[in-house]
Amino acid sequence: MVKANVISISDFLATRDDVYDLLIHSGLERETALKIAWKIQRGRSIDDRLEEFLYEHKVSKLAVLLWLGDGYLWPRSDAIAYMQMFCRLVYYRIHYRDIFEMCMDNIISK
Repeated sequence: MVKANVISISDFLATRDDVYDLLIHSGLERETALKIAWKIQRGRSIDDRLEEFLYEHKVSKLAVLLWLGDGYLWPRSDAIAYMQMFCRLVYYRIHYRDIFEMCMDNIISK
């Protein structure tokens, strides 16, 4: 969607925290926003009543449509932890290639 210029990267909702922030900025109370964000994060369907409630609070139609068909959303802390691990793996693969490949071979062979 970003590559197709449908949305910008700053509007992309990738984590539960992004959903929560959007709902807070749309004027929802913190407790209500958190309950909705948890529901969306766990991949539960948005019912018609909740969809109407979100539109009443001026949540963008695109965001609601994404939530209707989206699955699991990561908590931001988990997403950051996985990216940090990815960066470490890439670093070791580039700078310590022989040791990295030996370790990977040991892991795969088990």
